[in-house]
Amino acid sequence: MSETALTIFRDARKARYEGPAGIARRQCTRLTDQIAYVRAHSRYYRELYQHLPERIEDVTLLPVTNKQKLTEHFYDWVTDPELSQQRDAGSMVAKRIFPVTMSMPELVEQLNGFRPVYVECYPTIGALLASEQEAGRLRIRPALLRLGGEGLTDGEYERIRTAFGAKILDLYGANEFPALMVKCSHGWYHTHDDWMVFEPVDANYQPTPPGEQSHTVLASVLYRREQPILRYDVGDSILVRPDPCPCGSPFSAVKVRGRVPILLNFRTADGRTVILSSFVVSLQVARAAGVELFQIIQTTPSTLSVRLQSCAWANPDQVWYEVRAKLARMFSDHGLSHVVVDRGTEPPKLSPGGKLRSVIPLVAHET
Repeated sequence: MSETALTIFRDARKARYEGPAGIARRQCTRLTDQIAYVRAHSRYYRELYQHLPERIEDVTLLPVTNKQKLTEHFYDWVTDPELSQQRDAGSMVAKRIFPVTMSMPELVEQLNGFRPVYVECYPTIGALLASEQEAGRLRIRPALLRLGGEGLTDGEYERIRTAFGAKILDLYGANEFPALMVKCSHGWYHTHDDWMVFEPVDANYQPTPPGEQSHTVLASVLYRREQPILRYDVGDSILVRPDPCPCGSPFSAVKVRGRVPILLNFRTADGRTVILSSFVVSLQVARAAGVELFQIIQTTPSTLSVRLQSCAWANPDQVWYEVRAKLARMFSDHGLSHVVVDRGTEPPKLSPGGKLRSVIPLVAHET
């Protein structure tokens, strides 16, 4: 373990030992340091905070941000414009990445050949792999499965655990900040309060008290320097436990509502059923340049309608062309070349509760 990692590990153990008071002290210190850092290195935050006090210890004094705002001001937001997605090849030794867009037969074949002892994936992908394992097509024995990004029922987690005979580590996170929380044996997610601030709020961004379901949650991540996240509207609804968790953790305990996994059912030309995770489909749209918001609706067993809202700088027709091309390639890879992708005539619509459902399956659409 490196010296830096060892220091962090020791501090985390000390924070647990010191309890809520020690955790709160670390959070306040790191929040103040992070705000000072972004003011010095991020033009976006420097301008956003220009009318605020020089020293800030109360996170609620900060304006709310979201994905749209940060994306629009990307080069002013990041503290290092030369950010690269490339990783040090040495850090990937003995670990292999399998694209979630890979067809299930190919993914099963690749996993059987690789025989991983550790698997990290989205819960819906884990559920599909468990079905392949139960059917005998997939034959792997990992010691640990790390699932995160969505939510499943307790029964589905147990089915995955049984299928692989492995321990399940259930995490909550997002693309912008992975592994925000980890689930304990009592079914509650625990936040890393010493390194982040999690604020459950109502539709007007006013605090939601413990024991009540929030409209959304604001996240401030205190360890990110290159792409700093402060009072970021995550979009998920949470409930904070009003009393200590029976597991004994001194960190806040929450239940999350809003990360509901969705599976889309399609039929191949020869009548076989192909099940795709909504994440696999939506990923194609999200990766297209110029997409600000989108909504995918399955209107028939072989038809999708895509509602798009393009960024102000983008050509809507060019955005649609790229989205359609990406979806066509993805469906072709899964033996679904006959699936029709239509361009929606309306913009993405919010649900009555004010949330944007990015993927609406056929059953939900028909009801």
